[in-house]
Amino acid sequence: MSLSESIQLIFRHNATTPDGASPIPFPRNTSTTQGISAPDSYNLLDLAQMLRPRIIVEIGTNMGYSMICLSQGSPSSRCFTCDTQDLSKYRIATQPNCIYVVGNVVELLKSVNEPIDFAFIDGDHSYEGIHLDLVSLLPRMLKRSILAVHDIHEINMSDRSRPIERVVSELLLDTGWDYNFAPRAQGFVEPSQLGCFSHEG
Repeated sequence: MSLSESIQLIFRHNATTPDGASPIPFPRNTSTTQGISAPDSYNLLDLAQMLRPRIIVEIGTNMGYSMICLSQGSPSSRCFTCDTQDLSKYRIATQPNCIYVVGNVVELLKSVNEPIDFAFIDGDHSYEGIHLDLVSLLPRMLKRSILAVHDIHEINMSDRSRPIERVVSELLLDTGWDYNFAPRAQGFVEPSQLGCFSHEG
């Protein structure tokens, strides 16, 4: 089974079975927590469990919920996460396998000495911000890797543009990356906001 097919299976499973026991401290049917929906957080956890990456990088720590999902999904991974603001006093937990950096992707990558096999982007949603994240990360990604992007179809309300979609179209589509989008989960009004790109190498 290809990486893309495995991602599709995970997305379909988490869209149709939102309830269940979890090592994460909220039930699957919780609508939203810390900026990411419950189904999307389970997608992250399950993707990390499936890939078992050596190196996980997250752009946009916020309160640390997404990194909890990723690091608990693959406890043996070395995890690196950054945010441009020091939100450590609001962080819900610190993971023992994680390094937290105050700064942007450029500052974060100074701490990463190995190729990246899983990256999750949920930081600066402007065109310039997401462009910097991708052009910085892509040369560091392994040939077989996953790149997940949150809020991928977000609309900038000031000018009705879709900056994340635009950057993804420019840098990822038609370049060998397969694209999967998580479907709306049963019982949820809001659609998923998680896009996932995979590369088989």
